Amino acid sequence: MYVYDGTPDIRNNEFRGNCTGMGPGTGDGGAICALYGSPIIRENVICFNDAGYRGGGIFCEHSEPTIVDNHIYSNVVLDYYGGGIASRNCTSIIERNIIHDNYGGDFGGGLFY
Repeated sequence: MYVYDGTPDIRNNEFRGNCTGMGPGTGDGGAICALYGSPIIRENVICFNDAGYRGGGIFCEHSEPTIVDNHIYSNVVLDYYGGGIASRNCTSIIERNIIHDNYGGDFGGGLFY
């Protein structure tokens, strides 16, 4: 899912087995990529997603995301950072998530902020 300058309520979904491309330096946000928005990401299962560069599960940049009550596991970043969640230049609220068994490439298996 790609969010640009939006405020969607993303709730009660399963994001499983998505891929942005696995070459080094390619792809942000294996399941969800949010730029310049304020998405509410809650009560989702986000698992077995892959990103080549940042945010195997979720990637946010220049945003104000609310990420609460999700189960985020077994996501992979090949090259750079944030296996479960990568939040860059954001004002993020990240609460009550279960985050485990993610691989973050160079930095942040579970979370890179």
